[in-house]
Amino acid sequence: MGNLAHKVFDPAHPVAETTAPSGRPRHASRYRAANGKVDSFAVAHLLASGLVFLDNDDLGWSMGKHTLKGLRIDQSASWLAPSFVSHAQDYAAGIVDLMNALENNELLRVSRNDLHHSFADALGGGNLPGMALMRLMGWGRALWLVDEHDSELRESLALLAGVNLALLDDKARQGVYVVACDDRVLRAVPNAYPLIRRLVGALRAYNGLEGPHVEVIVAYHSEEADAYLPSFKGKVSHTLCEPTHVEGKVAQLTDADGDDAGSTDAPVDSKR
Repeated sequence: MGNLAHKVFDPAHPVAETTAPSGRPRHASRYRAANGKVDSFAVAHLLASGLVFLDNDDLGWSMGKHTLKGLRIDQSASWLAPSFVSHAQDYAAGIVDLMNALENNELLRVSRNDLHHSFADALGGGNLPGMALMRLMGWGRALWLVDEHDSELRESLALLAGVNLALLDDKARQGVYVVACDDRVLRAVPNAYPLIRRLVGALRAYNGLEGPHVEVIVAYHSEEADAYLPSFKGKVSHTLCEPTHVEGKVAQLTDADGDDAGSTDAPVDSKR
């Protein structure tokens, strides 16, 4: 992205999230969740849109974990979210905090030895941790949380999996997460479906969201991701690559008691 890339975070000059005199964060908007933290799903959208991204030079590797050395915005895409861009410095620390929390979440970490070797090489030869999972969103949407910005597509993909969002009330619909995943990820990562569910659970937990949730996961091939992921044949053991897959039970979304015996909303920085 060349000269259009603007660095908004540098650990040598960290930016603290500013607060108003009331103690509440400034610039409260859809980029902040009700708990005052940066909205984790808004960050997922910003990564998928390419507005926020990490260069290879922005990531370090130490003691088996990524370290975040930079965070950038693509100024040529600033029209996608002008309110975010105008206050990017205020959100930067929150995004970094989210990424570090996901990186430290051992429930999101997959060993390099368990990955397909071609996929592991594309990651730089290391493990697949939470930060790298988020980075896949910016790799040509190799992993894409299809949200209300693409509401028609979201509804269509959910329907392919037998989930009719039109029949659910607003609260229940908010508990359905439609995820488009490049088939290479599904073939390269063992138990990818539960991993995606845990990622969604971690994003929810970061913003204090509780209750049942369902992931509708649709396999596809992202041509944009070809610039990041190689083509390869076969799959690793313990993989399942279906056209559509549902994690969780839709019936629990309409359960008046809201019980979710299979909830994965563990703390975002939980350890094994």
